[in-house]
Amino acid sequence: MKKIIGFFTLTLLLTRLNGETSTENYVITTTPVTEISDAQLIPTMGNTQKRTQVIYYDGLGRPLQEIAHRQGPSFEDMIQIYEYDMHGREVKKHLPYGGASPSLNFRTNAFTEQKDFYQKKARVSHTQYPFSEAQFEESPFDRVLEQGSAGVDWQVGGETIEISYEVNGPSEVRLWVMNSGQWVSNSFYASGELYRHITRDEHGMKTVVYNDKESRTVLRKQQFGSNPERFTETYYVYDDLGLLRCVIPPQAYADMISYNVNIEVPDRVYLYNYDERKRVVEKKIPHKGWEYIVYDDLDRPVATQDAVQRASWQWTFTKYDVLGRIIMTGLKVRSGESRATLQQNIYSWIAVGVKRYEERTNSTAYFGYTSLAWPTNMDEVLTVNYYDDYDFNNDGSPDVNFASPPTGFTVSSPTARTRSLPTGNLVQVLDGTGNTFLQSVNWYDEKGRVIQSRTQNHLGGVDRTFNEYNFIGELLRTRTEHGFGGQGHYFEKRFTYDHAGRLLKTYQSIDGKDEIILSSQSYNALGQLTEKDLHGVPYSGTTIPPGWNQTYLQSVDYAYNIRGWLTHINNADLKDDAYNDASASTGGFISGYDFYGLSYKVVEIYDNETPSHLELWVQDESEMLVQGNLTTAHYDNEEAARMFLREYSAEDAVYTTLNSIANVVFTNSYQQARTVNSNTEISALEEWLYPEVADDLQAQEVFDETAIGAVQQSVFNYVAGKAGHIMEADSVAFADQKLYLTYLEKNGYQLFMKVKGENQEEAEIFIMDHTPSNQEEYNHLLALTDNGEGGYNPLLVNFGTVTLTENMGTVEAMLACQDYVTAELVNNNITNVATKDALDRFAAAYAADDYGNVYFNNDENDLWGMELKYNSKSSQLGNNEPLQSTQLYNGNIAEMHWKSGSDNIRRAYGYQYDGLNRLTAATFKAFNYSNELWDKEVNRYSVNGISYDLNGNIGTLNRRGLTGTISTPAFGVMDDIIYAYSGDQLINVTDEEIGSHPLDFADGNLHYTTGLDDYTYDNNGNLTKDRNKGITGITYNHLNLP
Repeated sequence: MKKIIGFFTLTLLLTRLNGETSTENYVITTTPVTEISDAQLIPTMGNTQKRTQVIYYDGLGRPLQEIAHRQGPSFEDMIQIYEYDMHGREVKKHLPYGGASPSLNFRTNAFTEQKDFYQKKARVSHTQYPFSEAQFEESPFDRVLEQGSAGVDWQVGGETIEISYEVNGPSEVRLWVMNSGQWVSNSFYASGELYRHITRDEHGMKTVVYNDKESRTVLRKQQFGSNPERFTETYYVYDDLGLLRCVIPPQAYADMISYNVNIEVPDRVYLYNYDERKRVVEKKIPHKGWEYIVYDDLDRPVATQDAVQRASWQWTFTKYDVLGRIIMTGLKVRSGESRATLQQNIYSWIAVGVKRYEERTNSTAYFGYTSLAWPTNMDEVLTVNYYDDYDFNNDGSPDVNFASPPTGFTVSSPTARTRSLPTGNLVQVLDGTGNTFLQSVNWYDEKGRVIQSRTQNHLGGVDRTFNEYNFIGELLRTRTEHGFGGQGHYFEKRFTYDHAGRLLKTYQSIDGKDEIILSSQSYNALGQLTEKDLHGVPYSGTTIPPGWNQTYLQSVDYAYNIRGWLTHINNADLKDDAYNDASASTGGFISGYDFYGLSYKVVEIYDNETPSHLELWVQDESEMLVQGNLTTAHYDNEEAARMFLREYSAEDAVYTTLNSIANVVFTNSYQQARTVNSNTEISALEEWLYPEVADDLQAQEVFDETAIGAVQQSVFNYVAGKAGHIMEADSVAFADQKLYLTYLEKNGYQLFMKVKGENQEEAEIFIMDHTPSNQEEYNHLLALTDNGEGGYNPLLVNFGTVTLTENMGTVEAMLACQDYVTAELVNNNITNVATKDALDRFAAAYAADDYGNVYFNNDENDLWGMELKYNSKSSQLGNNEPLQSTQLYNGNIAEMHWKSGSDNIRRAYGYQYDGLNRLTAATFKAFNYSNELWDKEVNRYSVNGISYDLNGNIGTLNRRGLTGTISTPAFGVMDDIIYAYSGDQLINVTDEEIGSHPLDFADGNLHYTTGLDDYTYDNNGNLTKDRNKGITGITYNHLNLP
């Protein structure tokens, strides 16, 4: 039986109007984003005014597909698919994907769509395995034996997590009991008494968990070494009622001999004591004294005391109102009174009529509250909270008034329905007087959202914050005013979001000055942040033209791998990638449909799953300073440019040979002069470039079409990107659902595109005059379609009519779009040369952006770039581990590469870890571009010899760095440090490296000479002395803050 369930009653009646598949079970949910007065209007709302989701179910009520309709960054559907085996188990968990054609219909080809998405979609990590797979045991328990993740490396049988289910053996797990008030262990659990679960991570390291028959964990072991296997052991000890009484950390357990906790390691374990109601009344953590808790008869904490307070018999109290809300905290001294005595006294006082709560009153003695609950006499009040209204002193009128919002804020008055909401509070300034309080007040709108807050500051002034929200609670604007002594400043920010609630732009103005764009964010088809533009440059003219292309001082790009781990911030070589500044090394294997990775020196095309490289080498980097054209000056050296395909295999991860796919190295010196500049047509470029490359390859008996096409395409994109025959850097903004209007600039003309179709296939294109005498006004239309009345109509083009197939290359796609535009110009009698030239370039850019994934977004002002490697590592000729790193599959970073624009040197760290994922070494080197080796600055800032105890406390560290001076630099061992502990508290640090270096560890207390420890602590574990830094005393308040 097919069922339809609707949220919003109207939705049930209108479901067939939305295009759902009637032969499937589904639930559709529509959430209005903008306010409406009649639910009947929901079906007429636009895509940006509502969010629609449909979930399809099978006959057993299991979800099959979830479709977030048009919720992708480009209004594509976001689709989650589910897959079950014959036993009803979800054996594969699929990654979501963006559907090409928005529809609420059930997708019968969802798996094919998902596969295409993760192999072709731009700015998304590519894989043939967009799912994680689980392998179950063959039993009714259906327990997971092996768990994979998305990506080829993490498939079942590869780098996965394995789980086994067993029972304990003899003499394997200690049994702890209470003996005369002490926790001791004199025996072991019998065989088969405990469940043993063994989890092996992606690197084969084990985590072993022992649970008793009530599913309580009694022992957790983690492997940190192999050959032989070595484990940390953490014990959890329970009493006869099943209450956790003691936790024994690994190092404390390893140091015990007689296995008596209270005698051997009393200050290095976690201890808990309970009362007859099973409430924690006493607790102790390592290296901190006992902390006590007292409750009322409603099981609410009313008093706490730490080890430092115990010395002065001081308690921190908490008071409540009749609804159980905290209304007051403070301090009270009860001399000579133990926790048990105070607990019994509170019970007795309540029994004879002392109240459990306070009420509001007009007396100012206790800040507008009664003092009828314990303690009735308070020594010091620390905080006071108010609820429900603004009459804090209960005299019949509000104590603080709502301020009129600034211009632009739509909420003019707060709600009067504040019942249950926190409206204000007082916090004592700990200046020693006990009488200075700062007041904070919040006002709300009808939906309970804070629209204004007022806070007294420590200077005696007042700070106010105004907030404005949209219908669904997204913050649209906020203004913060800071006042003191008649002076004041204010900061105003506003925010814009896309149709799915993703933050797009953040604006800011200070003291009413011109507003600037702090940041503008862009996302890929999965909603991952891929670009953040920083500090928009204000427009210099008086009138901002339509579709003005906003420029920024800095752009930061982000890229991720298939696991969602960050791999790039910008490009680690600060190059201009065609795909994305950060994403050249996250693309896919080259084909006629996908092209990735353009740079001025090296073009890399490879897939993480099927690595292969196409590289374009230029011998002299200085030759690549292209200023508008390419001439023979670049190619008068026989070795000026070399292109070759390098074959990659797991057995030959180091490129020891330079073999192409067709087993030949392609070299061409380009002796003939070629001028390629902003006026060069694509057809002209193709006419000389392609035959020459093809002829040269074939002359060397290279007939492999894939190899020829790859080289041709790489050269084309290389020249296109540097010569700018399509467009100059920063002169294009591709239209999207957020801008609606954008343009290309070429040769002094502006080409505007106005998006018409929701799928961004229809566009109005027209030319506007931009002359030296009219730099800031765009008011003349050129060469548009004659409307027959002396005016012009914009030319309507629809790229959706252009046939672009998967086997077409980027250049072919560009030419197809250009041919279409050319035909449209002829059909509309448009012959203006400038118009045709600009439209040709736009068509090429459109094809490259939408089909070839070539993004001419050359952020040449990147200040810094970074690359993070996880399951890959660097290699070089003759050395497969130049950074002493290994591929890691558990999320640990194997290598970090970066480059700063200040010196243009690529540097890197290669990391090593122990079995507990703790860093043990970091190898530092810089890359030498002249010989492609990591042989610069070798070990200049390396760190090694890092060791830990079983609790993770660092034991030793050897650090290299600057050992000379800034004027006469030298590098070597800077620090050779040994750390000494008392339990887990650091006591002394010793630097074995003799000599003083500019930036090394400064040992201000030679403890082995003075006999004084470097560090001392109070009974709460707070540091009180740091003799290395000359700090002889640190005191703390009741919050343990210095």
